[in-house]
Amino acid sequence: MAVVLLLIASPGLFGWWLVSDYALVDRYDHFTLALSSLVPLAFPLLTTLLYGLYFSQELSAGAWLPLQLRRGRRGYLLRHLGRAAALGFVAGAVMIVIVGVLTLWATPKFGWVTYFPDPGARVPAERFTFAQLLPLGDAAFLSSYAAWVGVHAALYGMLGVLALVNVSNRLLALALPAVGQFLIDFLLAVLGLERWGMIAAVFPFNLRQIPLYVPMLSTLAFLLIVAALAAWTLSARRSPAGYQ
Repeated sequence: MAVVLLLIASPGLFGWWLVSDYALVDRYDHFTLALSSLVPLAFPLLTTLLYGLYFSQELSAGAWLPLQLRRGRRGYLLRHLGRAAALGFVAGAVMIVIVGVLTLWATPKFGWVTYFPDPGARVPAERFTFAQLLPLGDAAFLSSYAAWVGVHAALYGMLGVLALVNVSNRLLALALPAVGQFLIDFLLAVLGLERWGMIAAVFPFNLRQIPLYVPMLSTLAFLLIVAALAAWTLSARRSPAGYQ
């Protein structure tokens, strides 16, 4: 529960903490500020821990054995993968909805923040990635982006379950998705391909606006990796790593 609350509440709180240090152009500037810096760094780890902590405790306590015998190994793993995906999707989407309601509607309505309009600033629809959806309206933009972040949170949640099944060291398994993401993004940045990174596919607000097909292709690659690992894990006839 603590991880869920931290994931959902941290971007909104982070945005309010930073707002006094920035001259915000408008509400969209506030929205992207709330989802920058620490939020992208913490997102892979927090979304992995959402369900990973519970699943790790079940494995450590040995509760997996009678459940696996009753449901079958494949059914047991599919159940946990489904739960991890569902929890990740809901938590990730709710996080974005809360940030959006606070920064796009509540703040301008109640005048909680003073904006400093810049006549030379780009129009919002050309300012950041995913803003291409703004002509459809704020509600369509926010709901679409919330679902997008929810999908990524679901994938990290599933990756955490798969890591716990295949890696005997529980701490290492829970850290692997975040560490793997960091290494991949670091390598891509060194090669000058940072816009193709895994985090840039979710929170690209530190980059200039990029075409939507870029995060879509990055997400597709991420999805295929998780699907391949899931297929391999489900086909293996063995107990969770470390509990042979």
